[in-house]
Amino acid sequence: MIKIASESFKLFLSQNILFLFRRAKNKDVIFSDLTRWQRFIYGIPDSGAPEKILVLLFRGWPEYRNLFYYRLKKDPITKHFIFFLTRRIFPPREDVVINAIEGIGPGLFIQHGRATGIMAQRVGENCFINQHVSIGYKGINERPPIIGKNVAIRAGAKIYGNIEIGDNVVIGANAVVVKDVPADCTVVGVPGRIIKRNGKRVDEPL
Repeated sequence: MIKIASESFKLFLSQNILFLFRRAKNKDVIFSDLTRWQRFIYGIPDSGAPEKILVLLFRGWPEYRNLFYYRLKKDPITKHFIFFLTRRIFPPREDVVINAIEGIGPGLFIQHGRATGIMAQRVGENCFINQHVSIGYKGINERPPIIGKNVAIRAGAKIYGNIEIGDNVVIGANAVVVKDVPADCTVVGVPGRIIKRNGKRVDEPL
């Protein structure tokens, strides 16, 4: 009897999550996120309905919940009782902060997510952000960083200030970046230095 009740409750929760997804105004962006997370997470089926993937992510990856709730930030659906109930039962990670003044492009993937803070002007599509990453303001009355498309930011990296990270950039683990980074570069170190540009090894200060 308890097992039947438990299965019924799981079905009920799944329906709540799907209700939010189906009613979301930016459903296409959420779908792009799901496609990316499916690609990078072991154990998520290679094929299957996006709605099934959504439920799996909600149950097993709380950092995904942070992204999902961010996508609904300005959606009227957040005023619905189902939203409050779902957020209460499936809370986001408290140590993950996601915010961008101009928005975040589709396909953002956050790996592990522990102690990760994203406070950007904007983030381009298909970015990959690891745990312990910090993106934010450098000083008062200064805008936060702009992150381009297809940018990978590895564990522990820090990106601060009124700077722009170009498209197709890799910021190495624990790097500290406070200056603009051109497109198609790899940056490592403290302070950050360019060690690869357009696929070729270099050693250049930012």
